[in-house]
Amino acid sequence: MGALDHISDLFDCSHSSSKLKKKRKQFQTVEVKVKMDCEGCERKVKKSVEGMKGVTNVEVERKANKVTVQGYVEPSKVVARIGHRTGKRAELWPYVPYDVVAHPYAHGVYDKKAPAGYVRNTEFVDPNVSQLARASSAEVEVTQRIMVDGEVNRARSMPQNPSVVASKTCGSEVYVFDVEKQHGKEQGGGCDPDLRLRGHDKEGYGLSWSPFKKGYLLSGSHDSKICMWDVLAADKDNVLDAIHVYEAHDGVVGDVSWHSKHESLFGSVGDDCKLIIWDLRTNKAQQSVKAHENEVNFISFNPYNEWIVATASSDTTIALFDTRKLAEPLHVLSSHTDEVYQVEWDPNHETVLASSGADRRLNVWDLSRVGDEQNEGDGDGGPPELLFSHGGHKGKISDFSWNKNQPWVISSVAEDNSFHVWQMAENIYNEDGDDEDIWTADDQN
Repeated sequence: MGALDHISDLFDCSHSSSKLKKKRKQFQTVEVKVKMDCEGCERKVKKSVEGMKGVTNVEVERKANKVTVQGYVEPSKVVARIGHRTGKRAELWPYVPYDVVAHPYAHGVYDKKAPAGYVRNTEFVDPNVSQLARASSAEVEVTQRIMVDGEVNRARSMPQNPSVVASKTCGSEVYVFDVEKQHGKEQGGGCDPDLRLRGHDKEGYGLSWSPFKKGYLLSGSHDSKICMWDVLAADKDNVLDAIHVYEAHDGVVGDVSWHSKHESLFGSVGDDCKLIIWDLRTNKAQQSVKAHENEVNFISFNPYNEWIVATASSDTTIALFDTRKLAEPLHVLSSHTDEVYQVEWDPNHETVLASSGADRRLNVWDLSRVGDEQNEGDGDGGPPELLFSHGGHKGKISDFSWNKNQPWVISSVAEDNSFHVWQMAENIYNEDGDDEDIWTADDQN
């Protein structure tokens, strides 16, 4: 087509007057971010664009502060109309899913206020950031597979010998595998543990190796029991009975944990909402307190402070206790929107801990920031002690672990069969850094 032919197409020759022929707008899906605090706000936002010319469909996700408009419309006009009709600040949806960004914690990409599973669109940030964020991910190679009967509820390696791994499954026995010995067994064969630990009647999740006594293992299960074994005392039959069974919980024992400073102490939590401290010297419960309003799923002792312990609960909170005055929690951490299944202290920083749960979030907290002043709007991203929130998983987070040798590195796995190894950018945890563009998405125009 020549230039003159192209120009002629712009005119409507069917009319006596020469007018530019109006091209029909392209059908588009426009995603807009606008804050909606209540159902009334949601209705107002939806109504503002439903009557707009060319609009064919409007969907509102109030919890995500997101409006999706479909039709023959221009994105800029949709944003302007929402802002004008509602009096609220509106902007084009600035987020993309984690799985399209290989490095979602590059400076300027992570956004504390982003919905679960999203980070800032790299097109909205510095080109250098975009280049880093879009870099290819490293491959993870599976070096060994060990067959286990049924689902693995939890697995933990012995701190004195990481080649020895204990596993709790959907059965009542606890399996112990020597990774080195398992290497020589035929791949794809059946479950063949090096040791079977007996004492429970039902499955469970609680599992903890003693950091002081090599081979000592605690287990808590749905049968209300806590069992303890010394795996080094096993005979050639490869079956070992518990050397002691502890009973004090009225229901499921959700978790057990050895104390990080005292070799004779351990703690347990359960569906009876209780936190119990035990002493091996008496084999009895020394302290007991109602820690939460709902089931308590996890317990973690601070590795630096011998008195501080954290618990995670189905009531969506993490509670911090001082064992010298256990009656009331020192502080309660609130930001999760669903049951919290795990809490772990950072082995490299005394005041830092992380938590995960059914809301697909893995939150990192810094207790040194409790009570810090927040600017207007900052509270939308959580309390000041909420340092960081990893939302890259698409399913419930099953387990996570801090890296003791590399600060701020965490690995996490979820029910979406994803395995993440990630590290926060320095400006997130470094108070001297400029993190305004990370924390405050609403400040960007």
